[in-house]
Amino acid sequence: MTQSNVMTTEQAAAYMGLNPGTLTNWRNLKRYDLPFIKVGKRGYVRYRESDINEFLERNTKRAVA
Repeated sequence: MTQSNVMTTEQAAAYMGLNPGTLTNWRNLKRYDLPFIKVGKRGYVRYRESDINEFLERNTKRAVA
């Protein structure tokens, strides 16, 4: 895994067009199945770009013609 595909909460939120607080709420409430990584003793949260893309794909609704 390279450093470039790991994002902070702020970066992940911007990538998804959300407020960082939304991701924090989802994580704390276990509202959605969006994987995250806790790093270090302080528990810094990081998201993999591939996990975010998979999450978005799983939650994309397609209109039926």
